Amino acid sequence: MKVWEAQLIAGTLSDPSKMPGKAFGLPALKACPTGSKLAKIDGSVCSICYGCNGCYQFPSTIDAQDYRLAMLRTRPAEVWVEAMTTMIKSACRNMPYFRWHDSGDLISASHLAKVLAVCKNLPKIHFWLPTKEVKLMMQIHEQNWLIPKNVCIRLSAPMIDKDNITTVIAKGMGIQSSGVTKDPKKVTCRATKENGCGKCRKCWNKKYQHIIYKEH
Repeated sequence: MKVWEAQLIAGTLSDPSKMPGKAFGLPALKACPTGSKLAKIDGSVCSICYGCNGCYQFPSTIDAQDYRLAMLRTRPAEVWVEAMTTMIKSACRNMPYFRWHDSGDLISASHLAKVLAVCKNLPKIHFWLPTKEVKLMMQIHEQNWLIPKNVCIRLSAPMIDKDNITTVIAKGMGIQSSGVTKDPKKVTCRATKENGCGKCRKCWNKKYQHIIYKEH
């Protein structure tokens, strides 16, 4: 499969300016089962979602995200997986780091299965998968899903400055976690301090159990 063919099948990759490498983004309110509910709650991380503001509201961005979501839902799993594998392999030749969902989140277990299949196909690329879908993560943990070693799943705390429970749940499932704070002294993420990741790759590294981002 050629890259242009893959783009027609699954949509193009997104290119977050602050992060290394490429990403895959979906429309925040349409592809966040938990986040779309949290967006209506004051004090939640999703009430200040960047995916609903700024550059993410450009018509071209909205169209691209909607197309990706439609293709994710309608393409046969094996075809979508092959297309994503083709695009990511090409895009990450010189920067082997990729983020799932710079906007949006996991919408189902079948979505997650497709994502993990792509990751398994590309063992030399490091994948970061943040998610607020705690029930889905519990489900796959109970079912003993095999997570490829090159995938760092981070369970994201739903409320600002309230991440203790999320950290405990994530540890219990053997995955990583993250939280958001208003206190600059608690921030451990370089990107939210210095407007970009630079050479930091903590989010992709399982050695860092919990990362705290600045409210943004």
